Order: sequence, then structure tokens, then C-alpha cells
Amino acid sequence: MNADDIPPLMTPKKLANGKLAWYWSPPTRDRKAGCPLTPVALGTTFAEASTRATELNEALEEWRQGKAPGAIPANEGTFDWLCTIYKKDRRYRSLQPATRQGYDIALHRFASYVLKNGQRMGPQRLQSILPEVADAVYDKLVEQGLTRQAALCMDICRLAWSVGQRKKPLIVPALNPFENMDIDRSSVETRPATSDELDAFCAKAIEMGWPQMAFAARACWDLLQRPVDVFGRLSWAHWRPAERPDSVFVVHHKNRSDDWAILEETDQESGETVLFYPELEDLAALLERKGTLMITRPRLRGRQKAAAVHDPMPKRFYEKLARQIADAAGLPKHVSMRAFRHGGLTEVGDAGLPDTYAQALSRHRQRSSLDRYIHRTNVQQLAATRLRVAHRRGES
Repeated sequence: MNADDIPPLMTPKKLANGKLAWYWSPPTRDRKAGCPLTPVALGTTFAEASTRATELNEALEEWRQGKAPGAIPANEGTFDWLCTIYKKDRRYRSLQPATRQGYDIALHRFASYVLKNGQRMGPQRLQSILPEVADAVYDKLVEQGLTRQAALCMDICRLAWSVGQRKKPLIVPALNPFENMDIDRSSVETRPATSDELDAFCAKAIEMGWPQMAFAARACWDLLQRPVDVFGRLSWAHWRPAERPDSVFVVHHKNRSDDWAILEETDQESGETVLFYPELEDLAALLERKGTLMITRPRLRGRQKAAAVHDPMPKRFYEKLARQIADAAGLPKHVSMRAFRHGGLTEVGDAGLPDTYAQALSRHRQRSSLDRYIHRTNVQQLAATRLRVAHRRGES
């Protein structure tokens, strides 16, 4: 290897084990000028490092010429490369933008993990990422107080590895290091709200002048709809339209399993209309029609600030407002819009519905998803005990 063989901006560094590692870094003047390229650890193999450095130099030159640098290919067989393969797959591209962003963060969290030798995990060969490596990264994230994020990180890495192995079986090892990990999911679970907490929240929301927040909480519970869909997609056109006056259209953007939820039925004996969700109906009657969405807020700033002008509620706004209402009602810290949906799903479990019926209401595509949402309760345990004892006594 001659000095002339080394690409520009590629520099060596001797490691503690005596090996020579290669690095690439854009000039300081370019970084100060806004160049998006950052320093990269190229590994210890000169051939691979020089190829990668040449690609980075070409991207830098594109930027200097006023062009946005194109996608810089990761070295084949590395974790960064695996992420690229996964993100080209239909299973990733079909995700909603918000979900995709969460997956990106999870993959980046693992790829940016710094090893003891100072290198990122991203450029490491897949053959070197063994189960003990995945365990070590997970444990480190948990030690940092990132228990929920650590669990999601391992789950998404496992999925990416599975997709990569299917797409590139000759490159991606068959042993998935993220399989069968001992992950603590106790702190990941959302604690469900109770019906009493729901009633207290709704009453306080109305008292504070926010009936739309009471309606949203009840919709999360009764319709089993995600808060982001209740606030951002539940429109007046969905509520008892002329073509379906007995139903509401429930959007589930995450898994695209939108469907109609029936709100009433006619009693066969009396001929009277029976409302399935009378509390939800009462709260809907309190809402003012101020736009296409059922839940809006008065415009709080700008030239058009006026009670007559209403805007959708951003996620940060309604989450903060929900916390204020819950605190004013003296409710526990876990009470949130998300907790109300989990409470409604747990109510489905308490009712003893078969999984098929529960899945028809929740609109989950996979039955296994119910285990994460229908939380175990004493009501379910008591019902199961009664059935068991009845069977023992020969009464069933």
C-alpha cells in the first residue's frame, strides 16, 4: 500500500490492539458551510475503506457543486446496509409516516451505538453482531433509563434482520441475534384507565370548558380508536351520515383497517331504538360544528385569532391539555388518551368476548396483538375461576 493509493480525506489511526483503522471526515470549512456529510469510521480493511472513502468524496464533490449528495451506499453486509435493504421493502414502505419515523429512530439508535473501540455499530459486519452483542446493547440502553425505547429498538432490529435474511440469504446470517431476547416489557405496557377514571375525566373536562376532550376520551374508550385518529381523522362526515345513520366510520390509519361501528339497534320486542354508547351520544351533542373534524379548538394566535375560527388539535396540545384536566380531576399520572383506549380494550376482555369478536371490535389485523392491549384483570380471573369450578362440579 502506497500513500498514493489512499483516497483524499481518508486517515489511519492505530488501535489499542495494534490494528490500523481507517476514518473519513469532511474538511472543517465544508462542515461549517453546512455540508450534511459527517465523519465516518471505515473499518480496518483497506480495500473496503478506500472504496467507501471514494464514494464519500464523490458525494462531497456533488455538494460542493451545489447538488444534494445522493444516497451514499453502505458497505454490503454491514448493519447500515441491512437498514437500507429493509427500508426498500414493502413492509417498511407501507408504514404510515409517523410509524416509519419511529422505526427509523429505533434503527438509528442501534446503528449509532458506539463500541469500546470508538466505532459505530452501523459499519460493523453482520457476522460480528452476535446475540451477546444485541444483549449488551439492550442492557446498556436499559441502564440509561430507556427501557421502552430499548424494547422497541430490539423489536425493529429483529424485523429488519428477518427481512434482510429473506431478501439476501447469502449475505445476512440465518441466526437472528435479536430473536428470543429476554426483554422486560412490564414498563413498556400502557396501564389502562378505569371506567371511574374515565367518568371523572369527562366531568372535569366539561367543567373546564372542554367538552371536545370529554368526547375524545369517550371515543377512545367506546370506539377503541387511537387518539391520533380521534383528534386528526374523526370528522362530521363519519358521524351518522345519511347513508349509514346508525353508524360511525372509525379510521385506523396505522393498519388501514377502517370500518363502520354500529351505534344502535332496534329492540325486536318493543320496537324502540337502543343506543350502544349513550354517554358518547350525549357528549357528541355538546360539540359545536366548527369545521370538518369533530374535535377542534379555537384559534389561539395569529391575525385570525377569534372564537369563530377553529383549528385541529395538534398532538402536543391535546396531550398537554389532557394532562391538565387529569391533574385537575386528581387522577393518577398514567391517565391519558392512550390509557382510555387501553381501558376500553380491557373492558372487552372483561366482557369475556371470544378473540374473534374482540378482534372484530378492535380491528387489529393479528390476533396476537390483543395480548398487548387487553390487560389481565380480576374480573377476567373471577369469570375464569367460576367456569373452572362449575366444570369441576359437573355444572358445565
